[in-house]
Amino acid sequence: MREISLGDWEGHPFASIKRRHPNAYRLRGEQIADYRPMLTVTYVGVIRALICRLLGVPLENLFAIGQSYGTLTIVEKRPDGCVSGR
Repeated sequence: MREISLGDWEGHPFASIKRRHPNAYRLRGEQIADYRPMLTVTYVGVIRALICRLLGVPLENLFAIGQSYGTLTIVEKRPDGCVSGR
């Protein structure tokens, strides 16, 4: 597993970085914003919250998402911009 260091950009949304530092973003940020693949090892609640966010579902529906403990969840952003999971 490899982590990407964003330096001064750490914790800032890419839209903000692109607006405040357009040249630096063009040189480095475009490839970081599209970086794939990413592996996240975390608790099932975090995965459920991420799925809610990606699908635009209210967080109140967190426990309606069928997700077992100790499983592998794959979330992909398709070329058409849609998010799919398995």
